[in-house]
Amino acid sequence: MSKNNNNNKKKKNDTIYRKARKRAAEFNVKFKSIEWANEAIRVSNDQLSNYELGLYKQLPVDSVVRMADAYNAPELMNYYCCNECVIGKLTMAPVELCGIERLTIQILAVLNSTSITKIKESLIDKDNER
Repeated sequence: MSKNNNNNKKKKNDTIYRKARKRAAEFNVKFKSIEWANEAIRVSNDQLSNYELGLYKQLPVDSVVRMADAYNAPELMNYYCCNECVIGKLTMAPVELCGIERLTIQILAVLNSTSITKIKESLIDKDNER
């Protein structure tokens, strides 16, 4: 298999579960390897590897909850509900996590569109009534 094919396969199998473990490894070295992470998740090496490679059609809910907790990644539960759970696919909306910079821009855009002056005047009027 060529180097390009290996890179494509690796990227294709870079699931949200693997990404969450890799992010968690930045703060906790035990998550750098599946062998250590599986103890926190309470699954076998093979199971966790298969979760991360996307080889399971639907992961067990309790494993997803344990991963979300161990990796401090609550977005895993939202992803599971929106993409893997039969009922959740029909009823849940995905939550987008973003950095503080993007969040600040979104807040400013909302404030600009709702007339910051009216909001400011309303707050000042309420404060003067005290």
